[in-house]
Amino acid sequence: MFLQLQCTGEVENINAMSSQDIRWCKKENGKFKVLLLQDPPRASLFERSKDGCRVVQKSVIFYRISENDTNLEFMCESRYGSVCGAQGINLTICVPTIVKSTGG
Repeated sequence: MFLQLQCTGEVENINAMSSQDIRWCKKENGKFKVLLLQDPPRASLFERSKDGCRVVQKSVIFYRISENDTNLEFMCESRYGSVCGAQGINLTICVPTIVKSTGG
């Protein structure tokens, strides 16, 4: 099963062009860590103010849920530092998962 997650937010910009994309993190062992994906997030310009001071980006990821994934928590963030959730603007989402037995 796959999840499609989308995040839209204001990002850092230089001359009305985004200088830093939205970053995705996943909670592992109680801490958020940068989410490493096989395919990079699909980032696109969503909105730009006329004066170019405000740039809003949309980022979409696809995540394959594995048997080891329980109670998934993801975070998307902009204007971030080196550690997930330590600075900038972020949003978290919890995805409760239940592993179904195959019978047998």
